[in-house]
Amino acid sequence: MTIFCQPIAGRDNGRGPIRVVGRTVYNFLEPEKDFYYDGTKLGKGRTFALAGGFDVQGSYRNFGMDAFLDAPAGNAGSITVNAAYTRMTGGTGTGTYSFAWLIPRQNIQFLELGYYFKNVKLQPWIKYENQNINGRPAQFGLPGTADGATMDAMNMLMSNERIGGGLNYFFNDLNTNLRLSYTSVGYGREALDGGAEKARYNQFWLQLQLFLF
Repeated sequence: MTIFCQPIAGRDNGRGPIRVVGRTVYNFLEPEKDFYYDGTKLGKGRTFALAGGFDVQGSYRNFGMDAFLDAPAGNAGSITVNAAYTRMTGGTGTGTYSFAWLIPRQNIQFLELGYYFKNVKLQPWIKYENQNINGRPAQFGLPGTADGATMDAMNMLMSNERIGGGLNYFFNDLNTNLRLSYTSVGYGREALDGGAEKARYNQFWLQLQLFLF
């Protein structure tokens, strides 16, 4: 377990409330060497970990948990699964040390799944990400009497969702790989009537990664 504490610095001269950050991870199989997960090991390791963490300062609260699995699965290759959930309350006050103007209340979900076929060195994968904003009026600089329609519009404008997948080719293990991916992004935008509406756009990526040591 790692716990880190510090006061707010900078313009507040360190007089702000203490910030406390902590994270603990338990590895059921092989332990990870670094603070966070290495990612796919291309069938050369066995990792299953569960973790949780928190970030607290003043009225701001951030709690999360995550899970990671990377291990051989069948004769063809190995599976990699990465999942996480985060809950942020944002700041609730409007005083000197408040986070109300910076971070709204929200939930974040993440899920990624891939399978590596060792004989052909290919890894198809899928991914889902969702940031659901459910902020309070003060967190958007609005009065507490803001109506429901206004709040729904503000939350929609800041929320987003991403669904995608792709194919990775590891032609030199992790040192060199080629990635082809597709992502569909849902987001909120201003409507012609002055409110907000949902919209979506698509992305295609072709990426070559080189690691030199």
